[in-house]
Amino acid sequence: KEAAAQAEVQKARQSKASQVIYVGHLPHGFYEKELQGFFSQFGTVSRVKVSRSKKTGASKHYAFVEFEHGGIADIAASAMHGYLLFERLLEVRALSPSEVHPDTFKGADKKFRAIPWSTVAAKRQNRERTEQQEADRRKRYEQRNKRRMDSISAAGISYELKQPASKKSKK
Repeated sequence: KEAAAQAEVQKARQSKASQVIYVGHLPHGFYEKELQGFFSQFGTVSRVKVSRSKKTGASKHYAFVEFEHGGIADIAASAMHGYLLFERLLEVRALSPSEVHPDTFKGADKKFRAIPWSTVAAKRQNRERTEQQEADRRKRYEQRNKRRMDSISAAGISYELKQPASKKSKK
């Protein structure tokens, strides 16, 4: 699939007519499906890529739309530049084939799924550890605790810290 996509990009670069447009200042809620339907009034839309944040999956409010036939992009760009859409003025321009990066439409055929970072962190924190890893953790804890107790006693405070119970491994 990717080899075919790169071949298409190379073919588009060799042709003079632009097939890709940049759409900036996209309003919230106007994503891939809406762009596909909106720009299909000009001609057949082959691919749509909304740029998104890797961390949250939220839109970065710009997109790239590729048309099946060359020349349609110029018509769509001239017609839609400055168009008021949900209180936002669209910024639309046709990209020359040399401006289109081979990875522009990477992942355009897949629905974006945000990574559940809190779940990933919880699994990493709660994973099973070997005896050696547990001993290393315990040693680091005791070193930090000793430094804390030294600084507390240097301040003239008498304080005793209870040692936490060691975690028992599941068997």
